[in-house]
Amino acid sequence: VEVALMLDVTGSMAGTKIADLKVAATKLVQNLISDATPDRVRIALVPFSEGVRLPSSANSKARGNPADSITVGSGRNATTYSRTDCVVERTGTNKYTDVAPGSGKYVTALYKTNSWFGSACNLSTNEELLPLSKNRTTLLNRIDKLQTSGMTAGHLGTAWAWYVLSPNWNSLWSSASAAAAYGAKVQKIAILMTDGAYNMQYASNGIEASESGAANGASAAQAKSLCTNMKAKGITVYTVGFALGGDQNAISTLAHCASDPEKAYVAETGFELQQVYKEIALKISPLYLSH
Repeated sequence: VEVALMLDVTGSMAGTKIADLKVAATKLVQNLISDATPDRVRIALVPFSEGVRLPSSANSKARGNPADSITVGSGRNATTYSRTDCVVERTGTNKYTDVAPGSGKYVTALYKTNSWFGSACNLSTNEELLPLSKNRTTLLNRIDKLQTSGMTAGHLGTAWAWYVLSPNWNSLWSSASAAAAYGAKVQKIAILMTDGAYNMQYASNGIEASESGAANGASAAQAKSLCTNMKAKGITVYTVGFALGGDQNAISTLAHCASDPEKAYVAETGFELQQVYKEIALKISPLYLSH
């Protein structure tokens, strides 16, 4: 079994919510990777907020070699944006596919201004993506160190939850983290978790944009398209909405992404979140315990 665990680490998750998520995600990992089944399950962690932060060794393979900075406008109206260590969406023909990255098919680097908020990506190395791993200790340490900041570009977490499960993206990782081929005797599962509606998207140059000005449109619409194509590849998708407060936009996005209604969960409290992750683990376990 290969599991991609998408984790919302946006600013709204600060405080008790990130603490609750850490407890629930920790128990999920402990339930799926035990001493009795050390080689049956691998799990990837995909934290997201305004972007996704990749291991530095994967950056050039995913985004190519973009410029250190770009300037938009001219004269007094010129604004310079600096490249960050995070990536955002892919544009063009393959924006909703898992075709391998390459010339004309790279994801875009995230660019930000040198403003009061700073020019760095708000995801630190603590929130760096971790590709498929069977090392329980490594996974638990990463979960424990998660911090929160930024807005909710949920389509980016969705995309990378797919990419870490796709054999087409194996060039980014070591052989130990390479995803199995589609059709192999491996179950591929994505667990997409968020606490709110997706509200951040980007222009083709990697600069934050409104829904109408974004290269691919609204974040939620992008996530739905990615989910549709991910499921078509045979990936089973669970969704977990946490403390959504009845937000119908978030609920409808997650419902669309889930493989079926029974795999779309909503948890309002930390205890409920733990129960949801426990139930998902119980559904996954027979996939590997019976072989």
